[in-house]
Amino acid sequence: MNVLLVEPGYKNKYPPMGLMKISTYHKNRGDNVVFFKGIMSKAEFEKHEFQRVYITTLFTFYYDLTVKTIKAYQLLIAPDRIYVGGIMASLMKDKLQKDIGNKSVILT
Repeated sequence: MNVLLVEPGYKNKYPPMGLMKISTYHKNRGDNVVFFKGIMSKAEFEKHEFQRVYITTLFTFYYDLTVKTIKAYQLLIAPDRIYVGGIMASLMKDKLQKDIGNKSVILT
């Protein structure tokens, strides 16, 4: 399985711990894992043939950027293959679900 781990394009020093744990899980299963910051181009996305996308939501003050990132990936892959998790998803699950639709999975 080809898995994409996405961190929205905000600035921070360290990679998100949650995505790193997911990376370890999938690599131990023999899956191909790619980490990407921001929104990947359609051509690049299609080249890898990703079957699953995980998107982290680290900070609530980057809400708009995070929603924009999620919606961009919903145009590239079936929304039910997108898994959204992290602090913002846990704190603002209902608002986030309303803004991105009911198809993507929010992990809390």
